[in-house]
Amino acid sequence: ISGASVFFVPMRLRFERYVIYRLTMTDIDPPDSFADLIGLWPTIADFARETEQPYERVKRWRAVNNIRPIYWPAIKAAAWRQGWGWVDDAYLARLATQEARA
Repeated sequence: ISGASVFFVPMRLRFERYVIYRLTMTDIDPPDSFADLIGLWPTIADFARETEQPYERVKRWRAVNNIRPIYWPAIKAAAWRQGWGWVDDAYLARLATQEARA
């Protein structure tokens, strides 16, 4: 039983943190960069988990402020699960174009 309580306490804390996060992130303006888009998640690890990508890859995406189009479907799916329907191919292409010009 003590092993079970060790498991449930962290799960409960993660759930409570997630609920608070979801309540505060309902109406947001679309970010102007890939790095800021990644920053909408509480942590890089949360974004990596949601997009099913390795943590180091996501960290690199944020550092270089660019995400290759091959990964966009995972980004869109994760954003849509958050209720951010504005994350679509056109939006991601605009971010990529802005980065290319910078």
